[in-house]
Amino acid sequence: MKQLAVCSDIHGSRHALQYFLTEIEPLHVDALLIAGDVGLKEVGVLLQNLPYTLVMVRGNCDLTWDYQSFGFKVAPRVTVQKIKERTVAMSHGDYYSDWRALPIDLHDGDIFVTGHTHVATLRKVKHGPYILNPGSLSYPRDGREPSYALIDEQKIVIKTLRTKQIIEHENLSL
Repeated sequence: MKQLAVCSDIHGSRHALQYFLTEIEPLHVDALLIAGDVGLKEVGVLLQNLPYTLVMVRGNCDLTWDYQSFGFKVAPRVTVQKIKERTVAMSHGDYYSDWRALPIDLHDGDIFVTGHTHVATLRKVKHGPYILNPGSLSYPRDGREPSYALIDEQKIVIKTLRTKQIIEHENLSL
């Protein structure tokens, strides 16, 4: 079963990213999706040579030359992954804050991952996609502790980083 780990808004917090990478290591994820505002200057070395695919989009605080200095391609504003027949589109949220504005079509049951607000949210749009914001690994703005998300073929879960408390959970349907 394919599993994606999702985070956003690291803002260069080496400690938070290191803790997160340690937490997801035993999960054997297929890919790590980062929805922007990485802070590569501070954390880029931690993202090199991961045992799974790394997928990033550029956030409003990400500098293009930081990608190149760590040997990464400059991250796009939007990226698309697949989990079976489900499309997972990701954008930071500053440029494309609404799934309907994306340069790709999302359908019922697809997933739109966004960051930018530092607020963990998960909701299903009637006749549209699931909207997922994993919150922030470093500076949450919702009074909760830092958070991240896991997506697999059957569910989306948002968890707090340290206590692993489930903030949001949604069983996926098609």
